[in-house]
Amino acid sequence: MGKRTLSMFLALALALSSSVYAQTPSKKLCVVKDNLHYDSIGVFSKGLFEVSRYSDKNQLTRVYGLIDTAGNQVVPLKYHYMSSISDSYIRVGMDTDNNMDTGMPYFGWGLDKWGFINTQNQMVIPVTYDRAEDFSEGLALVGKDYQYIQKGILGFPDSTATGYKIGFVNQNGKVVVPLVYDDAKNFSEGLSVVTKDRKSGFVDKNGKIVIPLIYDNAESFSEGLAAVSKNGKSGFINAQGKVVIPLRYDTVGNFKEGLVMIGQGDKRGVINKQGKVVVQPIYDYVDDFSEGLALVYQVVDKSKAKCKYGFINQSGKVVIPLSFTSASSFSDGLAIVKTTDELNKNYTVIDKNGKTVLHYPDKSIHNFRNGILELGKNTYQDHNLPDTFGLIDKQGNEILPMKYSSISFDDEFAVTRERNGNSIIWGIRSAG
Repeated sequence: MGKRTLSMFLALALALSSSVYAQTPSKKLCVVKDNLHYDSIGVFSKGLFEVSRYSDKNQLTRVYGLIDTAGNQVVPLKYHYMSSISDSYIRVGMDTDNNMDTGMPYFGWGLDKWGFINTQNQMVIPVTYDRAEDFSEGLALVGKDYQYIQKGILGFPDSTATGYKIGFVNQNGKVVVPLVYDDAKNFSEGLSVVTKDRKSGFVDKNGKIVIPLIYDNAESFSEGLAAVSKNGKSGFINAQGKVVIPLRYDTVGNFKEGLVMIGQGDKRGVINKQGKVVVQPIYDYVDDFSEGLALVYQVVDKSKAKCKYGFINQSGKVVIPLSFTSASSFSDGLAIVKTTDELNKNYTVIDKNGKTVLHYPDKSIHNFRNGILELGKNTYQDHNLPDTFGLIDKQGNEILPMKYSSISFDDEFAVTRERNGNSIIWGIRSAG
């Protein structure tokens, strides 16, 4: 066989194999509802979709509601903020004093009253609280404003300041932890961090103090242990309040997969639940372990804030060298990395061996879940942000073409928005 014939044969074989490969994506999408027109739309939860419209002529303030897969409004567009569903309830916020910080309501800033509704649009806890967080383990953190005298410093006079008194309500709206604390964190593993007079401890779901408020700072329980701090040093206690890892570190994280980040000075390492050092504090950053690996980085140029990223295993061994300019933690066996500083270009997907699975020199990779990746591309010359999006599976097969101005998706549905304002709800199905 001559060189020319061999080259033609190889090219044909590659084209055929690529064609077959591209025609068999692991996921397929079917149109559930189209011709939807809102100023924004996104996947919410459990077959519901968050929609919004501008409520002022300057397009600074939006009102939000929910629609179902048929496009019917389940919750009218009247709230200035809606959280995701937690314990079957949705936290909603309102700007009742018309003093909302423009552009900030998406984050809940500038809203003055909070409450909870369910997915049938029934008001389960009235919008009367001055602060609220999502339900967690059957209880929700709520707060009421109170005023106090703040002592003046540096010659300035005393002034009146506003703070919160924090407690918890159950799903019937009953106060089960009195609103007497200066701050608190959501319940985790049956306990909540509460703070009063700058000291922190823990209460149970009946409001009983089970770990005294003796710490300068405390974090929520994770895998049976909670980080606590005193006099600038941190360690860990168990649910009975016993110190199981001495308070000797400058900083600590939260346990994940039996391991946790610890810091001494500017360097970070890893210990296990017995307090044994697994990784000496040699890194500038150590992320939580995910799927057996942890993202780490070292600063290589402080003046330009440049870092090199890589991955270690649970024994502390570097299994993927610190050679990337940015990286994400592993999810579903894959991580997204970059080897250059170019904005929204040169994205690569690697497996746990560091092997390249996908590479896109002229596209950016965004959301990744349930075997689906969102690709973005910049099609205009007047900015560097991606403005056209599509979906692929883990093998790089196209699920949705790159022609949409926005995409959001979860495990069951995707929502696309076209440049003309038309939005489509898609159902996600396995191709098999």
